[in-house]
Amino acid sequence: NGQVKEALVEADNDEIDESEEIVSFAIHPNSQEMVTHSRNLLLRHWKIDEKKLLRSIKAHQEVVLSMEFDSSGTLCCTGSADRTVKVWDIGKGYCTHNFRGHTAIVSTVVFYKMFVASAAEDCTVRLWDLLKNECVAVFKDHLSVVRGISFCSDGQILITAGRDK
Repeated sequence: NGQVKEALVEADNDEIDESEEIVSFAIHPNSQEMVTHSRNLLLRHWKIDEKKLLRSIKAHQEVVLSMEFDSSGTLCCTGSADRTVKVWDIGKGYCTHNFRGHTAIVSTVVFYKMFVASAAEDCTVRLWDLLKNECVAVFKDHLSVVRGISFCSDGQILITAGRDK
């Protein structure tokens, strides 16, 4: 019905502003943790049931518009308006990869094993290899902004959707 059932704010935490606008979030595969990103540019790692803030990280120079955990829940990738894609070890609180290559806002990111696919408003989709620490493919087949990307379950096919005709 559109009503807020609970707020994810610690009652005794002065660091958190209840009116802080969350721009993006990802739920951990264990469903007990989540990561949020707000306009204050902080990536926040939460224990959901306890409403406990585990850590805050200055993540990007601009807002994060998309994020996703890998299947193990160890890594979280983020795509930002600063045109970068970053991969985080959330449990330890540090950036493992910082990918540059998009020339516009990164609108969506997705994991498949040791790969991250990212789509941006530059009408491209990039495939990043975490082991090689580099971009291994750039797809320039869209004529407009790419808004959706998803790997098939076997990872052999990457499906993209854009605002093309």
